[in-house]
Amino acid sequence: MTTASAGFILEGGVVRSQSDGVVASRRENCFCRWWMALEKLTRPPIVEVICGIMFDELQGMDPLVLGVYWDRRKDDYPGHQILPAIGAPDLVLGVGQGYPPTRTWFISKDDSLVLQLQSDRFYLNWRERGGTYPRFSQKGGLLEQAQDEFGRFADFCATTLSQRPTPRAIELGKTDHFVRGRDFTDSADLAIMIPTLQPALSLTTTAGPEIALNLREAREGGMLRLSAQTVMVLKAGGQRDLVLRMETTVVNRLPETPNVGDIATAFTDANEEANRVFDALVPRDQRDRRFQGGHA
Repeated sequence: MTTASAGFILEGGVVRSQSDGVVASRRENCFCRWWMALEKLTRPPIVEVICGIMFDELQGMDPLVLGVYWDRRKDDYPGHQILPAIGAPDLVLGVGQGYPPTRTWFISKDDSLVLQLQSDRFYLNWRERGGTYPRFSQKGGLLEQAQDEFGRFADFCATTLSQRPTPRAIELGKTDHFVRGRDFTDSADLAIMIPTLQPALSLTTTAGPEIALNLREAREGGMLRLSAQTVMVLKAGGQRDLVLRMETTVVNRLPETPNVGDIATAFTDANEEANRVFDALVPRDQRDRRFQGGHA
């Protein structure tokens, strides 16, 4: 089966560039390094990044234990919430059936960082709250912060539960908001910014049709998921913005006994894959026009 998209042909597990004839094999869960890294954007549309590590379930991990950890970290994360665990089935519990699976949020002072902890998952979320995007790979960036936070959590588990988390996979999620009036003017302009949408949007007759796009690919070494949909976002002061929300998620499995370097490499590969998706959907000339200090 052969599919073509954004200037590339995927044929039998080999990616061929239609423009320059470059050929690279796709191995497991990432593309080879011939893909050029995405340039730094001065006005990136990114609003959230999620760095997750999935591990074997920790016996004895519950909200009370996590409460002890929060008490030690509350100077950095003064806010907290308890929510249903990710991946847990919907349960209707009766008396004597125990506490349902939960996750705990630790929330930073400025609301931009959220540490999500449960018995088999760790997540560090960065959320846009008016500050500067801390980038992913640079010194002190989100990758370094996530590794540091996971190390501190693992040390706590070793001391409190006499067991350390055994990582099995990493998950990286990136969410971008393309705002009408800031990044594009109408559906015709949106089709110019994201040419993949052009055939479908050419069939519409209004300036703001609803868009819902979902793509999911299971891979030998993990998974890629892409979604794009129009949403209304309520801003401070009651203003509502029409936004195309694009979420890219990459899951990479880890070796049987991963070390710190394996985890960092898996995250780096996932970040490159997420950036490659952005590069394929929003061409370079459109990125230069809209996200390098210019306006739509």
